[in-house]
Amino acid sequence: MAKLDEAKTLIHSYECKYRNPKLIPFLISDKYDLFPTDSESVNCWPKCYPYVDRAGVYLVMDAEDNILYIGKSSVAVGRRLGRYFGYSADGKSCLIKDENWTKPPKYIVTVAVPIDSPFECASLEEFLLKEIKTSDNYNLSKRS
Repeated sequence: MAKLDEAKTLIHSYECKYRNPKLIPFLISDKYDLFPTDSESVNCWPKCYPYVDRAGVYLVMDAEDNILYIGKSSVAVGRRLGRYFGYSADGKSCLIKDENWTKPPKYIVTVAVPIDSPFECASLEEFLLKEIKTSDNYNLSKRS
């Protein structure tokens, strides 16, 4: 199964091979922890997802950084991720809304595309799905 480092290398490769070098580069977030164990953690639940208001691609990973799912949002990544994750009944912890994951999701990384080119989400997602075998893209999309 592909790891985060491999995905970052592929994203850079995509930028070099398929995009004009004068275009604004993609912004790749740090890992966002859905279930932090330290209350002092940054970039974690319940803080906002990175690039929440931007169009982009997102990677959902397990605790070992294996990529479970690659998705896109041509409007706002945060809205799209809200389909999979939300607040639990106590309002303090993350709730996994979809129980069809092959492994429990632990981390999210978002890749924001330039504001003036949200159409790039689809091609970047397609490129990554062609290069990376995920465990859950088919598993989660077949139920929709």
